[in-house]
Amino acid sequence: MSLADSAGALVTFLGLPEGKTTATITSTSHMFRPVTGGTVRAVAVPVHRGRTTVTARTSVYDAAERLVAQTIQVQAVR
Repeated sequence: MSLADSAGALVTFLGLPEGKTTATITSTSHMFRPVTGGTVRAVAVPVHRGRTTVTARTSVYDAAERLVAQTIQVQAVR
């Protein structure tokens, strides 16, 4: 969840105008399988960019490229 939140916040921040910042308002995670070792990879994409909020979807994959979790979060834009 921490990795997904950070990735979603980063993809949101990178698309903001200069001087704007972001903070997570809501976050919903679905865990599909455990990861007991190795590397995980997070891929975050903006789903919707509004004037005051951005919705981001982050997919987390294990070393075998299996989807292990997915998070949808809404970020406030300030």
